[in-house]
Amino acid sequence: MYPFDTVVQHHEGAGAPSDNVMRFAEGGYSYGIGVNAWARFREPNTDYSTKDYNRVVVGVCLSGNRMDYPVTDKDLQLMKEIGDDARARGWLVNNPMVRAHRNMPGSNTVCPGNLTMDRWEAVVNAYQKASVVVVPPVEDDVPNDKDFVDALSTSEGSWKLQYDGGVQTIRGPFYGSYFSLPATARNDPGRRFWTIFANNGPGYSLMSVKGEVYEFKVKS
Repeated sequence: MYPFDTVVQHHEGAGAPSDNVMRFAEGGYSYGIGVNAWARFREPNTDYSTKDYNRVVVGVCLSGNRMDYPVTDKDLQLMKEIGDDARARGWLVNNPMVRAHRNMPGSNTVCPGNLTMDRWEAVVNAYQKASVVVVPPVEDDVPNDKDFVDALSTSEGSWKLQYDGGVQTIRGPFYGSYFSLPATARNDPGRRFWTIFANNGPGYSLMSVKGEVYEFKVKS
């Protein structure tokens, strides 16, 4: 069952943000975000916050109406902490997909609010980047350049990542690799990679051993 691979972001949809997150604790969410703190409501396998995705996602709700109130840097910090907590409990994969409630199949809603969507990239990063731990190999355990070091499987395809940044497509479209970047972007021919993870949308991203992220969103 666990870990799940998707976080769904919601908002309360009424009133001002508040630390009284218990007012929406029975909305089916796994977690709630207040102004200064977050709360854990239930295990994701009992989450019923998202139509057609009950018990298979980590639902997180921002307090207040985010059509009227913006997502703050503090909100982003609390999202990061929730991601860390869910991973520590074995509920969430290291690099989850992060999806807005409005974009979930079968849902017809403005949730999580237009002002949340205005900072959507930061929201995604809050849940994903918290999970990325770049661990350099010990000196006698360095992979060869063509060794596969990570893999990713989503609804649109599966790919394997080589240590040198090459990507092998198992199924689905190919979005590129470190070698398909413009020469100006490949500023270090010695760059090496550990992680491939899903974008919020098509494609995938690669993370180097130095923590740099390269996004690939256009089919090659």
